[in-house]
Parts: sequence; C-alpha cells; structure tokens
Amino acid sequence: MWVTHVGPQTHVNLASAPLLEQVMRQEGKYPVRNDMDLWKEHRDLQGLAYGPFTTQGHHWYQLRQVLNQRMLKPAEAALYTDALNEVIDSFMVRLNEIRAESSSGDQVPDMAHLFYYFALEAICYILFEKRIGCLERSIPQDTAAFVRSVGLMFQNSLYATFLPKWTRPLLPFWKRYLDGWNTIFSFGKKLIDQKLKEIEAQLQAEGPEGVQISGYRHKDFAHMPLLKAVLKETLRLYPVVPINSRVIVEKEIEVGGFLFPKNTQFVLCHYVVSRDPSIFPEPESFQPHRWLKKSQPDTLGVQHPFGSVPFGYGVRACLGRRIAELEMQLLLARLMQQYQVVLAPETGEVKSVARIVLVPNKNVGLRFLQRPC
Repeated sequence: MWVTHVGPQTHVNLASAPLLEQVMRQEGKYPVRNDMDLWKEHRDLQGLAYGPFTTQGHHWYQLRQVLNQRMLKPAEAALYTDALNEVIDSFMVRLNEIRAESSSGDQVPDMAHLFYYFALEAICYILFEKRIGCLERSIPQDTAAFVRSVGLMFQNSLYATFLPKWTRPLLPFWKRYLDGWNTIFSFGKKLIDQKLKEIEAQLQAEGPEGVQISGYRHKDFAHMPLLKAVLKETLRLYPVVPINSRVIVEKEIEVGGFLFPKNTQFVLCHYVVSRDPSIFPEPESFQPHRWLKKSQPDTLGVQHPFGSVPFGYGVRACLGRRIAELEMQLLLARLMQQYQVVLAPETGEVKSVARIVLVPNKNVGLRFLQRPC
C-alpha cells in the first residue's frame, strides 16, 4: 500500500489481494469507480443524459438493477448464443480471407486488430440488432468512421485527462476527444432510430404480438472445463483493465490497519496482484490447470478469491461480464476445432502496454494451421 498524488487528487494504491478484498467488501450500496469527469463534460456540453458509467448514487443503483436482470444472469446472457455464432461465422470467413492473402497462406499479421473488429461487430449486433459490417472485406464508410472514433476518443482522453484545462484551446487533443464521442453517439443514434422505425412498422402491421424480441438457444460449456481455465489464466496474466479504482462515499473504512475518511480514492492494482507468487506459484508461467480444482496439485497452493478479478467485484462489477465470457468461449472453441494456432516467427517477443486497457506493444502475427478433418 502506498500513496500517490496526481494533481489535486490523492490516490491510495493497493497491490495485495487481502487489501483489495478489504476495500471491495466495504464498498456499500453506491460505490463509485471514479468520478468520470471527462465523460461527463462531453455529455454536459452536448446536453446528453448520463448512463450507467457516468451516473452515481440512487439513480445509478436503479438503472443498474434493471440492467442486471438482462445482462448478468447466465441464462439471460446465453440467449445471445445464436447472435454471437452468426458473428463468429463472419469472423471465420474474414479470417480465411486474410490467411489466403498472406504469403504462407495461413497467417494473420495483426490478430488484435481482427479481434477488435469482431468485438465491435458482436456488441453492436447485441445492442442494436444490426450488423454494421466490421467483418466485411470492404467496411461501410460510416462504420469505418465509427471504429476510428472509438480509438480517437480513447487515445485523446489520456491527454485530456492529464493536461491542464487552459491548454484545450491551444492543443488539438480536447477537440479530437469531443469529436470522437460525437461520432460514436451519432452512429448509435442512427441505429437506434432505425430499430424504432422497424418496431413501429411491426406494431402497425401486426399489433403487439408481431414485435419480435431477441431470444436464442444456449450452448452448454459444462463439458469444456479446460476451455474456461485457459480464458481465466489468460485474464489473470493479462487483465483487460490492469488497474481500477473505488471511492467509498458513504463511510470511513479501515484498510490494512489504517482508517481512511469517506471519499478516499483507492487504486486497485490488478495486474500486480494477479502475478503475486504467494497466491499464484510460478506467476509468470501460463498454467490453465491451476483453475481446475480436481486436478490441482497441492504445490499450486490455495488461491485467494481476490487474486484475479478481471471483471471486478460487487455491485460495480463489469455489466457485460456474462456476454464477454460467452463470446470468448464460443470463438475460442470454434478456432480450436478448426486450427492449430502458432505464433508467427517474425513477431518475436510480445509485451503488454497499459493504455487505459491492456494492449500488445506490437502487431501480433499468428499462423492458423488447418486441422485434419
């Protein structure tokens, strides 16, 4: 545990699982991840309502309770299985197109880029019930602008966060940040308006009984424990969000024997905690079997429940967790059924870089070798 100062803010950094547990188990009914001031500024400038990431207190709690019913119950998330499989079909087609274009006939030069487009296509299909063309050979112009804007917003948010406000008219970062958000919202609004028109047309033509609500069959992964273990071990070594935070707004709390006033901001160092050798022996090695309880040898020790929490914990845990897990399971299962995957030799050593989320420091080239039928 140590204290840092970022401008006027004081952060209490925590890098051990027991300390994370102490904070998270005391977070109360209305915990705050952080104040999200930068996101709120854009919403305020454009006269837009706050969503689950930006609103706080009782209003946030009411909104989150409604969303939890549809998003966090495994059986509810599983309703999107067929929608995700449809996107995976398109992904496999695009994967094979890229493989065929390579000199070896089996290589994808930038896997992170392809996964990024897959993830955007999948979440937009779930949210808007529309395919936006991220996995087409020729991406539609408005979709390409949307994809660029997501990257633009995240890249420039770093500068907008740490540069003083008086620099905003002088430097390009603030305008780029706002432009990124404006394009994202414009794209989303267009898709929502299209969906509302479709529903109105269905109501007029067939009445309430004619409106179709998405519902899909569930694929059971109960017989694939190693698949889930591989994903857990990957997220342990490379958590998507390497650090997170909590602000306990309702009361003072005791952590590590010290008493902290309410509104203290705790920084949760997940990347460091998940590589703690006292919790995960040989922490730098990839050992999926450590997550298989029946086959776990005593030498691997007893894992702390807060040693690896890639989706967070409690009422502020990741809202999209169940869909993200289903998406990863479905895609990895499909890829492993068809291919043996090996690192392209020219890729070399890949390291991780923290840019709000964890990303590779270079293009990751992979070879997909067709398995015999």
